Amino acid sequence: QQAFLGAMAPSKWDAEQERQRDMLREHWLRYFCEVDAERKQLLQWLLGEGLTRPSGFEARLSHAERLRQLGNEWYRKQDY
Repeated sequence: QQAFLGAMAPSKWDAEQERQRDMLREHWLRYFCEVDAERKQLLQWLLGEGLTRPSGFEARLSHAERLRQLGNEWYRKQDY
């Protein structure tokens, strides 16, 4: 019976897949937004600004570079 239960346990691959699905749902925003409506509003703003998370690896690297440049520009303008 223990062997059967061991076979049913989620694998590291399953755990990684679940972690990635959570990231796409932007679950981490819940730590910064007190109410769900605020989180939804922030997600809408991110979408409108073109700041949503790309799905492909190369696209994420390009997006990260763009965000770095935006952050540097805002910092230089003292727009924070």
